[in-house]
Amino acid sequence: MNKLKRYLLFLIGLFINALGVSLVTKASLGTSPISSIPYVLSLKFPPTLGNFTIIFSILLILLQILILRKNFKIENILQIPVSIAFGYFIDLTMYLFFWVNPGNYAMKLAALLAGCIVLGFGVYLEPQRSYLILP
Repeated sequence: MNKLKRYLLFLIGLFINALGVSLVTKASLGTSPISSIPYVLSLKFPPTLGNFTIIFSILLILLQILILRKNFKIENILQIPVSIAFGYFIDLTMYLFFWVNPGNYAMKLAALLAGCIVLGFGVYLEPQRSYLILP
């Protein structure tokens, strides 16, 4: 598979994951552990869920550097642009789903289930992404 196809698959997988996160969040029945801190912060402060996701991800990358020190590989810095793209994709998909506001519990469950399925498909594409970073 050539590099252009791999990058395209990478972006599609990243967008699908953001789509799943947005659907799960819109269900209002909880969110994934990695999204919970950015979500709570976005409820209280002006930055969006995507912006807080970017900030939180970069904070986790910095912690990773501190913990790993000499074992941290320089190519792992590529996590930063990926985190930025993911945050913007979350904001985009939250905007695209402005109309999704499930009112009753059954609709919330349906949105949650749809989000889990979409997110599961995005995670399924995840092993394909590893080829992007490693030559």
